[in-house]
Amino acid sequence: MATDSVAEVLATGHDGLTLAEARVRLDGLRAERTGGGAARGWFSVLLHQFRSPVVYILVVAALVTVALGEYIDALRYCSRTGSERHDRLHSGTPR
Repeated sequence: MATDSVAEVLATGHDGLTLAEARVRLDGLRAERTGGGAARGWFSVLLHQFRSPVVYILVVAALVTVALGEYIDALRYCSRTGSERHDRLHSGTPR
């Protein structure tokens, strides 16, 4: 692909983006990645966790582990349930 074509596709010139233009694009990407809305409360985040089947698997594993008397391991499963969304947000995987 020729340099002119690349510059046209990226909507920039041969000198690249200005600092102001780069900030505008970065802010747009951040808003797109986070949904662009206001931050959600903890209860909303908690309910949103249950959209993932991984959470159900971890909850069942924690219940079985509690039934077997392994409380420390159950806490590990529960903490993993809470951090699953955190991992997904920071890995760049949209959901």
